[in-house]
Amino acid sequence: LILSIQRFPESSNVSIGILDGGLDENQKKYLMGKVEYLKLANWDIEVSKIKVRGRDYLKNHVCRAFLPKYFPDYEKYIWLDCDTWINDWKAIEYLIKGSDDGKLAAVQTIAPGYRDIGRVKWLFKSLAQIKTQNFKHATSSGFSKEIAQKIAFAPNINAGVFALERDSSFWNVWRNYLKQAIKKGRIFSSEQLAMNIAVYYHNEPVEFLPPMCNWILDHLLPYFDKK
Repeated sequence: LILSIQRFPESSNVSIGILDGGLDENQKKYLMGKVEYLKLANWDIEVSKIKVRGRDYLKNHVCRAFLPKYFPDYEKYIWLDCDTWINDWKAIEYLIKGSDDGKLAAVQTIAPGYRDIGRVKWLFKSLAQIKTQNFKHATSSGFSKEIAQKIAFAPNINAGVFALERDSSFWNVWRNYLKQAIKKGRIFSSEQLAMNIAVYYHNEPVEFLPPMCNWILDHLLPYFDKK
């Protein structure tokens, strides 16, 4: 990811920071010379040790909602999961521009070629059981039926790539829903659930970016020119 960013000349205008959720010494030594910041991730929301079970790397599902606390001197923040690869700098430009005026800039997991956004199990005539990712996660996390139904068939917003301004109101709304999600639900992808609720239920401002800004390879491998 770092090398894919730094091969673009435009990257000279951005700073790269890493949140350490369990790196070993050799990994940290390698990264220190390539990025501006390497900071230890914290449990920014209280989570029971029973739920964590020693999996400290799960901190990274929580601390991404607190980026201004870790890196306070910036106006805009772009989060990229560590398995992201930058193919075209336009995606970064869209993320920066899309987050203007306090909006969340993110991508919905829906595009030509993607298989589906969820499943429905038909039980009897018109009676159906909803099986979308958002609905199941919201229900298991103790959110109300109203919230679960509101986000049930909304295209899932992927929290692996997003941008936000430092002073955006989205941070606090997101964190509040994240606290609720973690309290009763699983830690893994709780930040993504909370992000979806903040947008689809709380109606926080959002700029949906084109699929090129976060193409999910699990759904469909893109055609590409090796040259």
